[in-house]
Amino acid sequence: FSDKESHHIFIEPEGRDSIEMYPQGLNTSLPEFVQDLFLRTMPGLKDVKIIRPGYAVDYDFVFPDQLQPTLETRAISGLFLAGQINGTSGYEEAAGQGLIAGINAGLFAQKRAPFILTRENSFIGTMIDDLIHKNIYEPYRMLTSRSEYRLLLRQDNAPFRLSHYAADLGLITSDEFQKIQDEQSKIEQYRKIWAKTSCSPTLMTTLNLKQKCPLTQLIKRPEISEQDIMIELSATEQDRESIRKAMVMIKYDGYIKKQEDDIKKIQSLANKRLPTTIDFDKIPGLRMESREKFKQYAPKTIYDAQHIAGINPADIFVLVTFIEKYGIHATSHEK
Repeated sequence: FSDKESHHIFIEPEGRDSIEMYPQGLNTSLPEFVQDLFLRTMPGLKDVKIIRPGYAVDYDFVFPDQLQPTLETRAISGLFLAGQINGTSGYEEAAGQGLIAGINAGLFAQKRAPFILTRENSFIGTMIDDLIHKNIYEPYRMLTSRSEYRLLLRQDNAPFRLSHYAADLGLITSDEFQKIQDEQSKIEQYRKIWAKTSCSPTLMTTLNLKQKCPLTQLIKRPEISEQDIMIELSATEQDRESIRKAMVMIKYDGYIKKQEDDIKKIQSLANKRLPTTIDFDKIPGLRMESREKFKQYAPKTIYDAQHIAGINPADIFVLVTFIEKYGIHATSHEK
């Protein structure tokens, strides 16, 4: 990067029994002789031998704003697209789109109502929402930072968030769905019981506590481990996963509530008009790239700002905080 004085490269072994090393962080498709020259400038690589040079792949794609949230093309009824053709890069991205396109192609053939995931309930929904609403200037990757709901959209609660859709669509059996529901009930039961259960004298001694406190308060302490709670409950290994998930929900409860409050703020201001005189250079904490994007596209509302390519939820929170502090009519004169 031209604005940086250095760039980190991590030399990683390709495998336990391999003599090949991979320069992590070095994405390039320059001519092979150029790659050889700049590799030799790195300490320890003056005699390097390239086994396979870096390369790039060019491919055509459909501008994804031509797609429905179901990944059906707007122009051709019954044609569903997924993967790199939609301007994305990566296996997970392609798999997520393939799932939604496949489901909706099947529903279309059966003349059933379409299936749509949203930003609020999944990362796949976030990805598709970004693709169909934002201008795509480079291959899209589904980063967790793109979601304003990322504390709510965790891998440990995905079955609880999405299994009822899978059951309705016939993607999982009734027995599988019942197991997921049973586990969710078990986790909720843990939380209710722990709120009313005080820690044992043994644990009080271990933690040097002067008075008893509910397990839910104790679990929020960073020094309390999953193993501590299992011993406290005399739990079996079969209970470990449910206990871990219940502990995660308790530990991050405050952060999750804060995120929910932030989301409500954004939603309440989404349709508020931004003044044309607002000076984005005067907003503290805003990334330089975001300032340039806001100035270039001059969003009329928070909703418009959310759908600018390259703008992430953190940028929107900064903008919302600024508006809350100085009012919706904040201008360059109000610093």
